[in-house]
Amino acid sequence: MKQAKQMWLGTLVALTLIVGVAAGNQLEANDCQQACTKFVQCVQQNFGQQGSAQQQSAFMTGCMNACNHPQNGAKVLQCYRQSQNQCSQYHSCIQQYMQ
Repeated sequence: MKQAKQMWLGTLVALTLIVGVAAGNQLEANDCQQACTKFVQCVQQNFGQQGSAQQQSAFMTGCMNACNHPQNGAKVLQCYRQSQNQCSQYHSCIQQYMQ
């Protein structure tokens, strides 16, 4: 359980680090909403727990900030589209951009 919490925290920190200052972006808000909803579901699936409402909100906010970021948004959406609804593939893809 402690390890799962650390993984949740690590993922949240990684998301926060890539956000930076969000500027104008041409990405569709609906695309980011879908991609980030799937990301939160995949994090829950990968760690085998739902997480608190606060954790889910933090992951969603971090993902939306990353998705709307000019440098990272296209990468987030590319991971989402290429994952073919495979959580492990999607999660792994996003993690490479959060290092």
